[in-house]
Amino acid sequence: IKAVQTGGPSGGCIPAAALDTPLADAPLRALGARLGSGGMVVLGAATAMPALARYFVRFCAAESCGKCVPCRAGTVQLLEVLDRFCEGRATAADRAWLEQLCALVQSTSLCGPALRPGAEHQPVWPGPVGPQSGAEHPAPFRRGVPHRMSVISLQIDDQWVAVPAGTTLLAACAMVGVRLPQLCHHEQLTPVAACRLCLVEVQGSERPLPACHTAAAGAMVVRTTTDALVQQRRLLIELLLAEGNHCCPVCVADGACELQDLAEALGVHQLRVSEQLPRRGVDATHPRFLLDHNRCILCTRCVRACDELEGAHVWDVAYRGSHCRIVAGFDQPWGAVEACTGCGLCVEVCPTAALVVKETGP
Repeated sequence: IKAVQTGGPSGGCIPAAALDTPLADAPLRALGARLGSGGMVVLGAATAMPALARYFVRFCAAESCGKCVPCRAGTVQLLEVLDRFCEGRATAADRAWLEQLCALVQSTSLCGPALRPGAEHQPVWPGPVGPQSGAEHPAPFRRGVPHRMSVISLQIDDQWVAVPAGTTLLAACAMVGVRLPQLCHHEQLTPVAACRLCLVEVQGSERPLPACHTAAAGAMVVRTTTDALVQQRRLLIELLLAEGNHCCPVCVADGACELQDLAEALGVHQLRVSEQLPRRGVDATHPRFLLDHNRCILCTRCVRACDELEGAHVWDVAYRGSHCRIVAGFDQPWGAVEACTGCGLCVEVCPTAALVVKETGP
């Protein structure tokens, strides 16, 4: 026996030398594994571990929910690196790059490969954040506005700030002049923490937490611009740029694109990841607007704006993993969806040029 795989694709491998480990949360956590549903796969001595890793990553790339950037786009990049290992083409640089990508997916993903051992037993969705919590939960209100007026104090980048209890970390950071990068967040919409760009380090938390989705707590110590966070944000922007077809000089949103602005602000001028160059379609069936899937970053602002502000719920997300895409109605041409009121809210909140107004000429 070489090892035992526990917890499915997002679990961990227990080496043969540690097979006497008790099947309990704490001992498995110490090994970087988890019990999950209790299923285990015994790996024979002839098992090629790179091939096994590729097998599990391929599953995650195809079957993840596709909601967050590091899992949806990061697993695709991991798969390419693991292909080189399995084919004998890997270099020392590939090993370092593999470790960096693994660290990003593990530390920043919303769930799945980044789920800590034992976390599946904790009620993490949905539910309000308690006053002693720093866990990743949605705040019990929208737009970072508190529902009561008690005040708490916390420290953000060595600055003490007093905020109403229940304020999101994103709003608290803004109060001290710290503007965190964000693409999925919009102040009028329910936070979803999909882009993972507003992650901050919170003292006592094993992983960085999304500021848009985490309520401030008393005496909390928050770091917003550590070297690790800056590097993670840069890589997340690279993954977004590589995942779609973003050619800024010929884009109608050139100079007015939030993705482009963040890439510039974070110093992302070239990609270390491989461009996927997907073959995506364009829906021009609506009389006033156009949907270009090539520019879509799956922030779901359009989905939430249409549902929460207009009440039409024209948009949703279909499919899984890297095949996820925004769909209108029951995956219909946009122009055929009778529920669309033509209000243009989806176009207004889109951070890129995925949704635009059609040119009408001079």
